This record gives sequence, structure tokens and C-alpha cells, in this order.
Amino acid sequence: MADTNLPETYSPSHKIKIVIFGQYKSGTTALCYKIYNSLPAGARLLNEPIKYIPEPLKSYPAELAKVILGFVNGREVANYQSFMGFDKKVYLIRDPRDWIVSGLLFVIQQSPSIYENEDNLNSVLTIFKRKEENPESISFVSLLGQVLNLIPGESLDNVSDWIKCQQNWIYGFEGRMGEYYRIKYEDFVDENLQGLEQYLGFRLPGEAEVGEINNHVPRTKGYGDWRNWFLPEDVEFFKPLFAEYMERYGYADDWSLSENRVIRPEHCTGYINRTVILRKGRN
Repeated sequence: MADTNLPETYSPSHKIKIVIFGQYKSGTTALCYKIYNSLPAGARLLNEPIKYIPEPLKSYPAELAKVILGFVNGREVANYQSFMGFDKKVYLIRDPRDWIVSGLLFVIQQSPSIYENEDNLNSVLTIFKRKEENPESISFVSLLGQVLNLIPGESLDNVSDWIKCQQNWIYGFEGRMGEYYRIKYEDFVDENLQGLEQYLGFRLPGEAEVGEINNHVPRTKGYGDWRNWFLPEDVEFFKPLFAEYMERYGYADDWSLSENRVIRPEHCTGYINRTVILRKGRN
């Protein structure tokens, strides 16, 4: 039951510092803006910093940091310890099956070998168009492998090993946070925010909409879409890879797939085109 004693807006008695931890493509941007737009005007927003640098000479009613969790080549991608002294730490998780679908679509505009090479980009768009028009025509694993083969030094085996390493590192990182609040992306989408509001000590009436700002392009803003992308061979590949993570974070061991698969263009080739255009515009 919601706490009716929570203030409708954050009324600062001191400068509260909030950090959101989460992997890429786990919904950190939307959650960040939901909280940021619920804070008073003048709050400091730190978007994916690699280290917290205080500004003691400036007066902010609040500070909010969105920090990406990553462990690459045996190294942490940010100085996470610098955020551990924040008043409130929020840890956002997401169903790894939706995460991997979103991650594949995202990596295309992250890879110059694809978005800067017209032949490679057209090749990618062709296979995704095929998947879009007939979801059963090609497995997700095959899509993933073909995209990775266009990125120097990447392969399906390498990414599988990285996922295992990343997940193990995340389990250890969670133990370093001390007091924190964990929220599922799926609960955030369903607006089940009472627990988060209770933890933060104020309500979250602010909008989560960010649009295509700060180089962010939202895709489905939902969950469960992996059931339209996966085929039985994908279940066979990913089930052992994600089993421990799903059990640890309470995701049901339900791998049933959609009988009538639909992949919307705006969530597939349309999304790729939007992100590539945005990326090229920044270069």
C-alpha cells in the first residue's frame, strides 16, 4: 500500500544525492528523467559520468547521477566507489532476454564498421528487414552473429564470454553497494513505483519521457518483446546463459514464445535508421 504521508514533491532539508546504477539498455535514461523531473528546479544532473566530482562552491537542491555498470577487459568502466557515499542508491535491472534484443539494435549505431560503411549497413538492414517481415525466417542468434562479424574483434563466442563475466561482476558489485533499492525495469514500465518512492522519501510525479534528446532514442518502452524475436534455437542458446541471472533476480523460468510473432518496423529497421541518422549527425 502506498504511503500517504510521502510529500508530493521533494522538499530539500539538505542536498540529497541520488545515483542510479544499471547496464546499458536497461532503462536507466527513462528512470533518470522520471526522478529528475520530480526534483526541484536547479537540481544537478550527471549523465553517465565515469567519476563523481563534487562542486562544493555551488548550491544544488539535489544531485542525480545515472551511472552505467560495465566490466570490460578486466576493468571497471567507471570509478564506482566515488558514488558509494550518495544518500540514495537505486539499482535498475531488466529481463536479460529483452536486454539482449535491445542491445543488438543499439550496438549498430555504436560500431563505425557498420554505420560508416554503407555496404555493411545495407547488409544489416537487409537481414533485419527479413526478420521484420517474417520473424520465423531467421533466428536471433544468427542475427547477432552476423552483426558481430562486421565488428572487428567481436564474435558470438566473445560476447557470450563477456555476458558471463559481466553477470558475475554485477553480482559482486551488488554486494558493494551497502544500502540500496533494487527495481525491475518491468515494474518501472508498469508504474509500480511505491517501493521506490518510499525509499527515496518523496513521490515521483515527473514525466519519464525524454524523446530523442541527449542522443537517446527510445525503442519499445515496454517488455516481453523477446518472445517475438526468439525462435526455439534461441531459447536453447540463451537459457543456460541467463539462467543464474533470472533466478537471482526473480524472473520466471518461462520461455514460451509468441504464436503469432509481430516485429514492428518502428522497433526494428525504423529504430536502426533513426539511431544511425542521429549518430552520423554527431560525427
